[in-house]
Amino acid sequence: SLDRETRDRYRLTVEACDNGTTQRTAVTSVEVTVGDVNDNKPIFTLSRYEQQIDEREPRGFSVLTVSASDMDKGSNGDVTYSLNGADDLFVVDPVSGVITTVRLLDHETQRTHNFTAIAKDGGMFPLSNSVSVTIFVLDHNDNAPRFSKAIYSENVRENLPKGTTVTNVFATDRDSVITGQLIYAFELSSTGSLDKFSINSTSGQVTTQAVLDRETQSLHELRVSAYDGLLKGYSDLTISVTDDNDHTPRFRDEPIIGYVTENQKPNQLVLQLRATDEDEGTNSQLQFFIGGPDSTAFFVNQSNGEVWTNAELDRELKDVYLFVAVVHDGGIPPRNQSTSVEIRVRDVNDKAPAFTQMEYNRTVSEN
Repeated sequence: SLDRETRDRYRLTVEACDNGTTQRTAVTSVEVTVGDVNDNKPIFTLSRYEQQIDEREPRGFSVLTVSASDMDKGSNGDVTYSLNGADDLFVVDPVSGVITTVRLLDHETQRTHNFTAIAKDGGMFPLSNSVSVTIFVLDHNDNAPRFSKAIYSENVRENLPKGTTVTNVFATDRDSVITGQLIYAFELSSTGSLDKFSINSTSGQVTTQAVLDRETQSLHELRVSAYDGLLKGYSDLTISVTDDNDHTPRFRDEPIIGYVTENQKPNQLVLQLRATDEDEGTNSQLQFFIGGPDSTAFFVNQSNGEVWTNAELDRELKDVYLFVAVVHDGGIPPRNQSTSVEIRVRDVNDKAPAFTQMEYNRTVSEN
């Protein structure tokens, strides 16, 4: 059989001889041209195509050129190109085989794109061939570090020693070109707290730089950053200082003096013990107590400190009562303060004058 792609032209010498006694001959040349049929499919120049592209390249960027040839002739050897599985990200020029981007590529979304390039000839019954194409999207530092939380909210008890760990902040960077450590730092503080805390630049560990006092400042707000060498990411850190029972209750008035009128029935309000505690919560919940021999004439409401008479008082029998008042807070263990209380009994006109003797006798001379 003849194969045009192996040999497309033959030159023959044809000789004709007669059968005479004296044989005569004639010679002529014959040229045979082998006509083409579409019996060869296109063949790519490479068995696989691979190329790298930076994710910053614009739309319409020429990535690579695929090329195939067909040994057939005429339209049977005309090759056109198409793509399969390119997900509308790439397009190929059907004549030149140049593959270009349709959209911007993102390394963080998809790092490798695999699809097929197809070469088809122009025969009446076209033949085709395919080849694998792999595009590697190279990373560029186009993503800022991202913290695991937009806002970190932490509690730390007051009076803990310097160097106490408050929390660990953590950020990640989607860019694969970031091979080193992120650098953590405090950017600013709306509460003027930069001197109270420190942050480890590589681990993100936040520790105290001073002993915290809730009564001086109960809330600290800081802005934290993570730096990848080009871009920064941010998060907010809110630190609430919880109470420690480090303040003793204090009576507002010292000494405490109260007055009560004699001869009144029991359960008369004499005075109210008043105290304050700079702590908060249960540490600032106060209870009042009284004690001492003279205190039996009175009782106190432990919650509000009101002191009431427990009996009817008689100034002529006792005009001043002295006892001790104590205030406790609700801390564990509780703290307390004591002070002296003086109750003065006011007089009422409840006694008639009394002669010192029932009868007076005296002898007086006349004139």
